[in-house]
Formats: sequence, structure tokens, C-alpha cells
Amino acid sequence: MIGTGRWARELALEIAQTPGAELVLCWDHAPAALARFSSEFGVRAAAGMDEALADPAVEAGVACVPNAEHWPVAKALADAGKHVFVPRPVANTARAAVAMAAAAADAGVVLFVDHSSSFRPELDAMHELVEAGRLGKLVAGHAFRSADWAQATGRSNWHLSPRECPGGPATLLGVSAAATLIRFLGRPAAVRGSIASGLTESRVPDIATFLIEHETGAHSTLVTSSVSAVPNDHLYFYGTAGVLLYGPTATQAGPRALVAGLDESVVRELDVHGPRLGGVQMFVNRVRLGVEPPASATLALDAIATIEAGLRSVSENRRISVDEVLSL
Repeated sequence: MIGTGRWARELALEIAQTPGAELVLCWDHAPAALARFSSEFGVRAAAGMDEALADPAVEAGVACVPNAEHWPVAKALADAGKHVFVPRPVANTARAAVAMAAAAADAGVVLFVDHSSSFRPELDAMHELVEAGRLGKLVAGHAFRSADWAQATGRSNWHLSPRECPGGPATLLGVSAAATLIRFLGRPAAVRGSIASGLTESRVPDIATFLIEHETGAHSTLVTSSVSAVPNDHLYFYGTAGVLLYGPTATQAGPRALVAGLDESVVRELDVHGPRLGGVQMFVNRVRLGVEPPASATLALDAIATIEAGLRSVSENRRISVDEVLSL
């Protein structure tokens, strides 16, 4: 485990519950944080990054560091022959993401980016409805994700850092939402974007809205906000034979799906506690068994390229091709 912050602890718990994985070593540039993590999880603390990379007992590393550091840590792991696990987003830029994928390929190691949130049980249930043809051909989609950190945190928060979170909510919230839209509607082709800034004393956008053109011909909108009163997560998909609406409602706190078809409308509760293949298990299955994970590195590259294309569209006032971003 490279980095021992809050999310590292979440992943350490997931590793402990995953067959075929064992956490054996950790390192952090902050001695106090390293000591706490080592004591809490009973793993050896490395004296330095070089020691962690040289340890033959380490088969893989988790780059649980700030977004801007994903690329250098991932490259160091790959160059040392270690498989690489990266929390989302894969990086802050498509250029860094492509470089990470190339470094892993050159070293012959696995690069896994944890977009398992796009494969939660309730989203799998929604996808089954789509695959069963309940909606006909999907033609459009909409994702809305919001948080309230801009109102509740100070300027020192990394969410508000142009280096760590250049697109604000688009970077942190939008990448996972983009991955979900891509899963349902197909690979993105191009993006147009709009942002709102200045609602808070922040150096990153407060609200971002992207219009995404998918290679299937479908269109989707992605809206993210860091200034909402409460967090929200909504998904809508529109097909030629029905509409699928997902998210908490005014009367139900839990996620529900409303399938409004040509002949009938059915409200279906979605089981958020159903069987779930977590990101660590996907990673282990890829490393140990060669099983390609549903949350692929390609999905991660397309998701970050979608966000970067939207942000570039704002600055350049034009439609930006996703392939143009990935080829930089």
C-alpha cells in the first residue's frame, strides 16, 4: 500500500476480505500516518519507497496517493515488475493515463483502475433490464452527481485544488458517472462542456455540464456539482421502448428503478446489498486467473478522456473528440 490515508484504510479492509490477496507492506512519506496504518492493520512499514519496490514478497502495489501522483507511483511499480492497482480516477489527465497504460504494457504487468462502482448490484440489475430489451434501443442518458464539500470545507481541502482536482466535481464525481454512462451507452466519441465558477471561493469549477456523443449514436448529459445542499446520484436512460429512472425519490431514500414501457410501467426496488464483485477481487482475478475485469483499463481511459474533453471544450469553445484527447 503506497499511501496510508483514509481511502487506503478502506482498501485495506477490502483486501483483508478478498481471497487470494494479502497486505504485506505499506509506505507513506508522512511518518505518523505510516506508523498508524502499520499498527492498525498489522503490516510492515517500509523505510522508503525503494525498499517497498525491491521487496520480492510484494507482487502488486496500490497507488493510494493524490491523483496527481498516480502516474509516477504507477510507473515506479511497473518498472519494478509489480502489478498496479489505482483508485479512480486513473489520473488527472488523459496524457498521464495513456502513459500509465503504456508503462504497464511495456513491463508486462497488470494495470487495474478501480471503476467497480459502475458495476454495483443495482447497476447490474439495471443493465440486465437493458440487455433484456425492456427499453428497446438506448438513445439517450443522463447522470447527475453532486456533493456539498465546497460549502463544508476550507480552501486547503484537496477537492478544491487545481493540481489534485482540476475539474472540481467533474474530476472527482464525473469520472465515475462517465464510466457508468459509457457502460450503458457505449464508447464516447466527442464532448461539449460548460462550467460555472465563482459560486464559492474555489479555484476549480463549482458545476460542470457535459454533452457526450457516443459512438452508438446515443447522446448523454453529465452534470456534476460541488455546491448542492445534499449529495445526489441519479441516472436516467431513454430507449425506443421504455425509460429507466434510477435514484432516491422524495418518498424513498433507497435507490429505485422506474421502467416506463410502451405497455406497462413497473417500479422495481434495486438491491444495493446483492452479490458484488469488488475492485480488489477483480484485480486478483486478473492477476491470478487472467480474467479480464468488467472495470477495464480501457473504460478508465475513456472516462478520464471524456472529462478532459469536456473541460477542453470550455476553454476552446468547440466540440472535442475523445480520440483527440487520447492521442495527445
